Amino acid sequence: MSNRMKWTLGILVAAFLWLTPFLFSDFINYLVASLLINMLFATATWAIFHQAGQALFAIAVIGGISGYVSAMLNETINNTWMTMAIAVAVSCGMGMFFYMVAVRVRGHIQFATLNLAFIFVFRYFLVAFTNVTKGIDGIKVKYFTPETLFSTIPSRYWVVMLITVGSLALIYWIMKSRFGKIITLIGRNTDLAASVGINTQKYLIYSYLIFPPFIGLAGVLYSHFLGFISPDTWNPDLSLIMIFCSLIGGTTLFAGPIVGAIIATGIPLYFDVTAEFRFGIVGILAILIFVFKPEGMAGFLGRLFRFSAPKITRKEVAG
Repeated sequence: MSNRMKWTLGILVAAFLWLTPFLFSDFINYLVASLLINMLFATATWAIFHQAGQALFAIAVIGGISGYVSAMLNETINNTWMTMAIAVAVSCGMGMFFYMVAVRVRGHIQFATLNLAFIFVFRYFLVAFTNVTKGIDGIKVKYFTPETLFSTIPSRYWVVMLITVGSLALIYWIMKSRFGKIITLIGRNTDLAASVGINTQKYLIYSYLIFPPFIGLAGVLYSHFLGFISPDTWNPDLSLIMIFCSLIGGTTLFAGPIVGAIIATGIPLYFDVTAEFRFGIVGILAILIFVFKPEGMAGFLGRLFRFSAPKITRKEVAG
């Protein structure tokens, strides 16, 4: 893919995102905003799961706790931006918690199993402790402040669009930096990374500090955009679908989880597929694409347009 084609595609996408509130209905604004949030979920998950090689997929726990923290703080602090910042800081602490669990648990399978246990325990807590979480009835969440300015879906769309696009650009920059190349090398071969003098534990700590806050931010944006949060969203389905996004889109390219999110979450949302069928459809898609197109749809399209994944050189890792 030539630079000219990349710039053209980028301009078209930017124009679409910018013009959406002016040209389309509230439903399309809601659809695109939800899709952008899912892209942030999927891309942050891709960075730590597929690139750093960490079996962290408790997306529902990190995103859910962040969303609930911001929602409950908003009941006493009448400033959404402050509560969002506190919730993102909490998600950073959760990243360190999961790092300490990962260090103590040997093996990805055991760590992944614990991730699943955390998701089920978290959902049980949300349903059982109704005096704190309001149980299955959920919590009515304040929109972005001032609420009078962000009372409509198009106005809230602008907030979601600007923050998610900025966050995706930041993740892209991180993964293109020396740090991103090092954690990718660690994810591919930890022993090789250690053999060339890389302090793997230090970089893994940084990974757990950097990427979970993006997951927490996505959870916070989701709750304040909808104005409601309940246990129904934060279940194992969410975590697995975000993993599937990378498998569907491709794990070697930054565009992989973004393309995967469009296929795995955008299409079912547009056609209003029920939650029960949505997970089955996404699972089947992930299996078919992983078997017949293991490079993913982004990889397939990249190969079609002669755009390959970037190579990691020894010089870049060594700095």
